[in-house]
Amino acid sequence: MNHGLRALLAVLLLAAIAGLGFVAWPILKEQQAEPGVTTVDNRPAYVTRVREKIQKQTEATLATLPKPAGTGSLVVQIEVGPDGALLSAKATEPSGKPTLDELALRIVRESAPFEPFPPDARKTTRVMEINSEFVFK
Repeated sequence: MNHGLRALLAVLLLAAIAGLGFVAWPILKEQQAEPGVTTVDNRPAYVTRVREKIQKQTEATLATLPKPAGTGSLVVQIEVGPDGALLSAKATEPSGKPTLDELALRIVRESAPFEPFPPDARKTTRVMEINSEFVFK
């Protein structure tokens, strides 16, 4: 291979690398935190607030029931969208008592909508999946 062709290939390779850097730079800058500022994952606090809202709705609903619906426990998987909308709710570990399972699902539906995701979480999270345990005594 002659020197002229090698030089041309080297220049083309450098131009390609520079072009990729030019395209990637804004993405990298967007992902970097400001100097001296640490990012905090505020999703756990959001999940806590969702669970607190469900707990308040559970207490309000149970206070209106004329008699206990029974005893048992179950796990409900809840999916929340960035705007706080309830996307889905299903009993992933049913109690074995359909009335309790339906009561828990009704409580979750009545708790919605939830607050929107925090701004930082919206950048990286499309759906929050929350597993919530219901224990009826």
